Amino acid sequence: MILIIGFSILNKPSQEVVNNTQNNADSAVANTSETDESNESDQLNKTSGLYAKYSNDLKQYENKDIILFFKADWCPSCRVIDADIKASLSDIPENVVILELNYDKETDLKKKYGVTTQHIFVQIDTNGDMIKKWSGGNRLEDVLNQIK
Repeated sequence: MILIIGFSILNKPSQEVVNNTQNNADSAVANTSETDESNESDQLNKTSGLYAKYSNDLKQYENKDIILFFKADWCPSCRVIDADIKASLSDIPENVVILELNYDKETDLKKKYGVTTQHIFVQIDTNGDMIKKWSGGNRLEDVLNQIK
C-alpha cells in the first residue's frame, strides 16, 4: 500500500511536468501562428499604389498622382506595359494611381486630352485637368519616371 501511494506521489509531479511541457509547446505553436499571421497581415497592409479601371470619381484620389493609360487590347506595346505593371503592382508608390482606359471606347476623354493613338499616358489632377502627356514606355519604371 505504501508503495502504491509513494508511486502515485512520485508519478504526479512528472505528470505535471508533462502537462506544463505540453502547455509551453502549445503556447510556442500559438505564438508562431500569431507571428505568421502578423507577418501576412503586414504584407497585406503594405501600402502601394493602384492600377485599376478608370472611374470618373477622381476626388477619391486626392493627393495622389493620377495617370491615365489609354490602351487597346489589340495593341502589342500596350500589352507589354500592361503585363509589366501587373507584374510589378507592389512597386507602384502609394501616392500613384494608374487608371487604364479602353482606347477604342473612351472617345470623349481621348478628345479632351488630345489622344490620337493608343499607348498614351496622361497625368491629371483630381479636377481632370491635364498636367502632362507622353507616349510609350515598356515598363512601370518608364511610367513612374515621367511623373511630375
